[in-house]
Amino acid sequence: MHIRAFVQYYDDRPTRQYSALKRLRAALRDDPELPEEALQALFDIRVKKPEEVSPGAYEDEDWQAIMTAARRDVRLARERIGSGRRLLARWRGGDPSLSRDEAEEGALLDLFDRTADLPRMPRSGDYTAAVLRGGGSRRLAASLCLTRSDATAFCLLLTALTQENFGTVANWPAAHFHPEGARDDERVVLV
Repeated sequence: MHIRAFVQYYDDRPTRQYSALKRLRAALRDDPELPEEALQALFDIRVKKPEEVSPGAYEDEDWQAIMTAARRDVRLARERIGSGRRLLARWRGGDPSLSRDEAEEGALLDLFDRTADLPRMPRSGDYTAAVLRGGGSRRLAASLCLTRSDATAFCLLLTALTQENFGTVANWPAAHFHPEGARDDERVVLV
């Protein structure tokens, strides 16, 4: 009786009904305290498996909106990383016009660029107050590197450009900036 009431509760939502019954069966399958007739009722009741609806292709307008958003994300990443690289170059060049905050951020970016890490407290391993004043590790790292969202936008554009699938594009090797290399050419290039 309770099993039937449970299933009827989801009558107007067949997808939810099927998944809820499936999870209930999995949870109660090996319950030693469940009476045999309740277990039998649980597995005797049948619900129709909902039809799986596979998504179709994007309409032209949808695809255009996705590509516009991806281009915007790539442009913003380029500007953000370019700005971080310019600040780093000014700090390394000893620019006397840097404000105190810019100089502190430049020093943090320099350390991150050389070591891929930021200053930490000796005992706890937490980032120092300087890192927190600079906006935190994610913001500082994003000043010189792509974020996950940036990389996704690049991959979307590359999949559209090359007609390769996302996994293929994501596995392509990438040439990247090496801090120990030439200081006069700090461009980042995907190969």
